[in-house]
Amino acid sequence: MKVLLANRIGTLWNDIQTIGFQSISTPLAWLGALGYSLQLYFDFYGYTLMAMGIRRMLGFHLPNNFNHPYMAGSVTEFWRRWHITLGKWLKDYVYIPLGGNRKGKSRLAFNLLLVWLFTGLWHGAGWNFVLWGLTLFALILLEKLYLKPFLDKWSIFARLYMLLVIPITWMLFAIRNPKDICTYFGRMFGTVPGINVNAADIAKYFGQYRWLLLAGIFFCFPYGQRWFAKYKNSIFCTVLLFLVFWFSVYQLANGINNPFMYFRF
Repeated sequence: MKVLLANRIGTLWNDIQTIGFQSISTPLAWLGALGYSLQLYFDFYGYTLMAMGIRRMLGFHLPNNFNHPYMAGSVTEFWRRWHITLGKWLKDYVYIPLGGNRKGKSRLAFNLLLVWLFTGLWHGAGWNFVLWGLTLFALILLEKLYLKPFLDKWSIFARLYMLLVIPITWMLFAIRNPKDICTYFGRMFGTVPGINVNAADIAKYFGQYRWLLLAGIFFCFPYGQRWFAKYKNSIFCTVLLFLVFWFSVYQLANGINNPFMYFRF
């Protein structure tokens, strides 16, 4: 996940930053948001899986930290599936001691506001993290008060809603300069004129990254884990894992230093 997916998909986001946000087309802006969403997931999930595996080799068991978050049908559910250990800590030591949802809607809103402001600042003392936390607070409060019955009933709409909302929130997380955030959103929605935009850039970069992105989307779902659970004791699966492991080592040996993204926060 880290070496073969996150590191290689991450070059798409690097390419977009090199081009400049003001010079990308609207489709490429959305492709970049998709690429960053996948890169962050596989980088962080790979990081936690390595920690879990090393601890298990030493006789300890760590709790699972991800549960296919991109399959969620709401932002609330997404954050129950993403970075589960942090979410549980915030629930046990911040949200519940504040009163949770037991003291009326106004107190619920206040408690959620504190939790998500704290979550934003947890990742860094930048305005983009504050804005990211406030945006998640607004979406989750809206879901709890109004949207949840609708999202539960209309699963297709819930999927489309998440495909739109999650990449947008990750752009707030990824781009630290508020001016650059405005530029990027302007290119995503076509509200800010571009400079020297190549309309064919989407064809170039989709052609270059399509197989990596498709592999990333596939491994966001549980199909790979189900296959592994079924065939993990077979010689074929053992040989496949052996080859994947050594190919990962080869990629590390031939690549540049590419630390875990979560080390920045």
